[in-house]
Amino acid sequence: MKIEKSYIVTTALLIAIAVTLVSGIIGVYAYMREPYIAKQITLYSYTKVSGYQIDFYMKPSNIYGDIIVSAESKMPIYLNLVNGINISYIYRVDNAKTTGTLRTVILLSHPDGWSKKYLDESIEFFEKALANIYIDINSTVKTMDNLCKEAGLKLSTFNIVINTYIDSKTEIGSITKTDPYNHTITLKVDLTRNRVDIAGNLLLTTPIEEKKTVYEKQYIFGVDVEGMRTASTISIASGAIATATLLFIKIRFTGKEDPLKKFESRYRDIIVEVKNIPEKSTLIYVGKPEELVKIARLLETPIHKVVDNNTVKYYVIAEDKVYTF
Repeated sequence: MKIEKSYIVTTALLIAIAVTLVSGIIGVYAYMREPYIAKQITLYSYTKVSGYQIDFYMKPSNIYGDIIVSAESKMPIYLNLVNGINISYIYRVDNAKTTGTLRTVILLSHPDGWSKKYLDESIEFFEKALANIYIDINSTVKTMDNLCKEAGLKLSTFNIVINTYIDSKTEIGSITKTDPYNHTITLKVDLTRNRVDIAGNLLLTTPIEEKKTVYEKQYIFGVDVEGMRTASTISIASGAIATATLLFIKIRFTGKEDPLKKFESRYRDIIVEVKNIPEKSTLIYVGKPEELVKIARLLETPIHKVVDNNTVKYYVIAEDKVYTF
């Protein structure tokens, strides 16, 4: 029975140790992994396109082959040969719908920092904003010259600043958002150099993108990492407790060697198993098993082992005397 109990305790102990080790390995792996992976998803994406087309209407001359010279030609523009400037503007939104108001403001700006409003007009638009403005260059020069004379200045250079302001709403699927925009270019008029130059980008393309960060759970053997961390921690704790308990039981109750088995193992060469001993013999008790061995060796007789109802007894028979312990 003791052997059976010892086997059960040892087996349970090994299982507990194995569970603890496996849980520890899985737990380390779980804690080394991130429980979530951050991913960005695009909620919407569209592009704003804002562009100016500038054409100079020229006086007949041998320098320019055409009466209309586009700013894209990169030709130098001589002020004395310019009758007027035609400005076409377009605003649109690709991959979305837009509606709102286009406001165009043109300022005549002096290098000293003051300016005169030349034009301020607004139009409503749907899907696409379009504006077309013609500037009489002689009129703007005359206006600035009169203003300079009021201040006692001689006009040598000034700027024609063209501002477009978009006040709109953009629809992307089910999302509607307020979407303002501004595009400015400048025509630099230099009377001293007799030139008209353009400053600023005629075409602006502005991509708009809205993203959202989402967190995806990571899994180990079909269980999310956080759950696996919790499970492995509980399993390690349970396994450690079970291991400690079973180890205590093994040491406390099954760790001690049975003295009779030790005795039998040591002296098995002189022990014989019999069914009984002589009944009318005088029974003499010795203090310990080793004394029984001494008697057996002195008498040169074996030690008799009798098993009765799971009780084991050892005897040395000497004529009418029987020694035991």
